[in-house]
Amino acid sequence: MFKPRKWHSETALRVCQATGKNDPVEGAVVLAERLTQECALSRPSRELGKLASWRAAKIEEIAMLDAGRLIPLFGTDFDFLIQINESHAQAKKNFSIGHEIGHTLMPDFADGPQERLDAETMTWNEESEEEFLCDVVAAEILMPRREFIPYLSSCGLQIQSLSLLAEEFGSSLEATSLGMTRAGLGDFAVIVWELGWRKSQKEESLTLSMFEEWEAPPTKYRTQKVYSCGRMSDFHFPHNKSIEAHSLIAQAANSDEVIRGWQELSVGAGKTENFYTESKAFPLRRNGQLEQRIFTMVHLTDKIPTSK
Repeated sequence: MFKPRKWHSETALRVCQATGKNDPVEGAVVLAERLTQECALSRPSRELGKLASWRAAKIEEIAMLDAGRLIPLFGTDFDFLIQINESHAQAKKNFSIGHEIGHTLMPDFADGPQERLDAETMTWNEESEEEFLCDVVAAEILMPRREFIPYLSSCGLQIQSLSLLAEEFGSSLEATSLGMTRAGLGDFAVIVWELGWRKSQKEESLTLSMFEEWEAPPTKYRTQKVYSCGRMSDFHFPHNKSIEAHSLIAQAANSDEVIRGWQELSVGAGKTENFYTESKAFPLRRNGQLEQRIFTMVHLTDKIPTSK
């Protein structure tokens, strides 16, 4: 899932030193594995309070704009307070808790604990190496590889497995998509589509929306996130690229069923490739409004590995 990159921060260096790994991402996974194994938790998302207490932290849900906050405490029974946004969906809360726990696991954090404020989690922000590695920790805490991979194998590499795994491990559909591709059991990708405008239309809307006679152009389903593994990682699915309304993928928005079949998709530079796709719509409540998202599993062949 993650491409080789150069690391520069003291955090990344010390994660490698503390775990004996050359790759800080693998080092962050080891830190999370050590914690869940010490606590003897196979489904940490169901006992995040216990996991947090193992790190001398307590969890508090409050009304806040940000996703999460980690506050060092002094003169109490706990060393840290983890505050999370009470209005977020439970799966998102779980990831934010895992992210804040991740901060406490960073070797250099112990030298001088300071408050951490995270407006968003699961951003995979490579500009901040500590935030990136805390997202890695959160994903591993919610979906421990030793538990997640066998469960995925039993479910099969199919779109139905996405919601089954998300429910079992208490993770969001996006985090579960990442976990599925991170497992590296096959050649597939998961694309998340949401309704939106192309960039020029967004810019135009900011200028013209003040005029009553301006009519907003229709939105289309566009790629928002892509997770891939195996040979599917060789393909580039452009961000914010739309899919036509008559496509199999767009048809899934108006169906409760999985829509399957061969679909031509853009792979950048004006090129397209034909892939076997499975698409299903999942609703999302955002800012009080119910929105429809489509998750598409993309395969190189229609011979999809199903449950064993």
